[in-house]
Amino acid sequence: GNGAPFKTGIGERTVMVRVGAAGTETRLRVSARTSEGETFLKEIVFMPAGVSLLWQAHTSVPPYYQGRALPTAGSSITIIAEPNFIDAKGKSLEAGSLVYEWSRNGNKLEDASGYGKYSLEIPSMSSLSAENIAVTATDLSGMMVAEATTYIPVLEPRLALYEEDPLIGTRFETALMNAFNMLKEEVTLRGEPYFYAYERM
Repeated sequence: GNGAPFKTGIGERTVMVRVGAAGTETRLRVSARTSEGETFLKEIVFMPAGVSLLWQAHTSVPPYYQGRALPTAGSSITIIAEPNFIDAKGKSLEAGSLVYEWSRNGNKLEDASGYGKYSLEIPSMSSLSAENIAVTATDLSGMMVAEATTYIPVLEPRLALYEEDPLIGTRFETALMNAFNMLKEEVTLRGEPYFYAYERM
């Protein structure tokens, strides 16, 4: 931090450096001297940056449901990259001013990658139990790079059944299981779809 050497020795080829927050510049100077007395100098500049991933599945949930909609096989999903890039002047870089490289389950998505492409649309999720989505964001100078990975679960759509009570309405607090005891001669049921793809409804 103060320019003083913090690691020296013969054959020392690796070093661990603690960098500051986003927008804080860290400079690392390396000096190597050969047995013949020849000296090589190199300076590396680190500019920390970060990126996070948010996603939204386009599947159905009842209006009273407080959880998030989850993807199912065949449903579409939108993933948004939210970068935290701050230059040396303390200015935040806009998401649309960066270069993005997307991958899905380890496979690069060339068409979805490029300048300003901070969002990814997957038109149809696979039947895997989860999908691995990764992104690398880079500024135009190439000095700031950040990566993020998220595992998105893929569920099966389901239909929940609720009893309709003539006095209090639908009893949403208790979903009926595959088998239930009928305590009355006649029961009115209401079905609510969870996580069905909008495209298939």
